[in-house]
Amino acid sequence: MQNPIKGSSVIVHYYPFKKLKNMTSIQKINFITGLIGMICIMVGSSFQPYEAGDMAIDITPKIKTDTLAVQGCCLKCATRIETAVLDIKGVVFAQWDKHSKQLVVTYKTKFTDRNAILDKVAAVGHDTEERLADDAVYEKLPSCCKYRGGGTCTH
Repeated sequence: MQNPIKGSSVIVHYYPFKKLKNMTSIQKINFITGLIGMICIMVGSSFQPYEAGDMAIDITPKIKTDTLAVQGCCLKCATRIETAVLDIKGVVFAQWDKHSKQLVVTYKTKFTDRNAILDKVAAVGHDTEERLADDAVYEKLPSCCKYRGGGTCTH
């Protein structure tokens, strides 16, 4: 073979898979499909699931539901309590029942916890079994929302 460019070496076409050169198009498709399948199997089998004790990261969201005793007496209280709690990042559900005085709250534990919820409820003037609202905040509540000292709801 004569070199087309003076002073350079001979140009050789290299086929990594010499068999492909002599195959029909159907054979080439079957060969390449089989090769891709083997690569997928080899790559897929190299990923092993974590065993107990490995340093695995749990990415599943942890959602928790708590029921808290919260003092209040009317629908204004319900709106105030639920709005305050829903304002906390990670809280996905909050419902306060004026008859049972129970707040059901569902939240993502990655973002908040029970103590943060109790603090927020107390910050808007409502006592819980674990936190008391500041007296100054409680005194600012509307008269229909005063529950301390045997107060009764007017509506």
